[in-house]
Amino acid sequence: MTHEFAPVNFQTPDWALEIPSRHWYIIAGTAAIAGTFGDLLESKLKRMAGVKDSGTLMPGHGGFLDRFDSLLLATPAVWVYVRIFMH
Repeated sequence: MTHEFAPVNFQTPDWALEIPSRHWYIIAGTAAIAGTFGDLLESKLKRMAGVKDSGTLMPGHGGFLDRFDSLLLATPAVWVYVRIFMH
């Protein structure tokens, strides 16, 4: 049995090609490191509060905040980088 996959045509937006690749690497590294710290911060806050889940909106996933905790620090960190070094 052979499987055929439809070709996927990814087109990079023109604005993305104008940004030097070093900025993309720095943004990726910044998001990874800040995201990890965001996750650790949220876990620490839950431990200090003595709760297992940060909400009941998404049962079984640790709550809504547990799904997006890495974005709490990663988004502002990337935004600061873009505003300072790319603007």
